[in-house]
Amino acid sequence: MARIEFDVDTTLPPEKVKAMLLDFSDRRPDTWPGLGRDQYKVYSIGETSAEIREGNKRPNVWARERYDWSRPGIVRWEVIESNFSAPGSFLEAHLNPKEGGG
Repeated sequence: MARIEFDVDTTLPPEKVKAMLLDFSDRRPDTWPGLGRDQYKVYSIGETSAEIREGNKRPNVWARERYDWSRPGIVRWEVIESNFSAPGSFLEAHLNPKEGGG
């Protein structure tokens, strides 16, 4: 399996980024405008995990994913099923504060 790694810098504090990643409310497609409302579905939300389907219209891609935030400072989402990605594929966000904030 290929490994791709990159950094994203933001002025937002890690807690805000984590809150945005884990907002599984009806507002999620507003926070993440690339998500299509018709592709967004919440299956379950627990204390440190959630099962979600999300995708977009163009191109028509979707994935059912299991989000896990049980490890401090890390949010991981792993593909359960998808029309474009292999089951077991995953993304991890390592949320670290920058010197001076953000």
